[in-house]
Amino acid sequence: MNNFIEPENKLIMETLPARVHSPEVQAAEDHSTGDEQSRLAAGQDQGQQQRQTPGTAAESLEAAGTSESFEVVPEVNETNSEAKKSSMLRKTVRFFGSAAFFTLLAMMMFLVFTMVQSRIIGAPPTIAGHQMYIVLGGSMSPTFEAGSLAFVKPLDPATIAAGDIITYNTGGESLTTHRVMEVHEADGQRSFTTRGDANLINDTLPVLPENVVGKVVYALPYAGFLMSYGQTPTGVLTLIIIPGLIIIAFELRNLFQCAAEWEKEKEKLAKEKENETPGQVSPEQGAQ
Repeated sequence: MNNFIEPENKLIMETLPARVHSPEVQAAEDHSTGDEQSRLAAGQDQGQQQRQTPGTAAESLEAAGTSESFEVVPEVNETNSEAKKSSMLRKTVRFFGSAAFFTLLAMMMFLVFTMVQSRIIGAPPTIAGHQMYIVLGGSMSPTFEAGSLAFVKPLDPATIAAGDIITYNTGGESLTTHRVMEVHEADGQRSFTTRGDANLINDTLPVLPENVVGKVVYALPYAGFLMSYGQTPTGVLTLIIIPGLIIIAFELRNLFQCAAEWEKEKEKLAKEKENETPGQVSPEQGAQ
């Protein structure tokens, strides 16, 4: 390849080694090169430090913000949970209070209705065509116990069949409620053999059609005790008069609260009108 180099280039290449291999020049160049490299390395280190400093500060701020958020969020969540619990408790108390109020009101109306109707017609109270009788004995246990309230529907004795529970007159004012075990037909005369569910043998005397009051459709447990107690002077006082006074007191309190809220609202509106500036124009009026 040296054969193709022109004389001028060859001359330059021959003179260069003399400069490179000069001791003084080489030392000066090495010294200047070392200084330049040192300055470049220092500049790079300083730039890296400057680039790292903002990142470190941002990371510290982010870490601080994160720690603060972790401290605040649980408190907010606890506050919301406590508010929800208190709200649910208030709703539950209000629900049960309303249920108790309407139950008491219904019981009062029922007792008053039965008492007034029984006094007026001089017979057992009737509701929806069913006469109500208090079961005094336990001969029909376990179908229904003593103290139940039996709803008896009058019907044609010709429709009574075995297995029906009927209420019939056994003489005087006493009534009996037993189950029909057999239906008899003799010489055009119909009769019924009865027995209580708690008894082991049938009743001795057959029941004639003219003594039948009706068929038991439903029996409400313990309602007979309540109805029987409500017909006494003590029952009237404790089940009708006192609950009635309590209901009246609560309704009066609600009326007074509504009136007080209404007055506060009126005062608030009056103060808002007084605070309005006479020359003040609303945006809508200004636009018009």
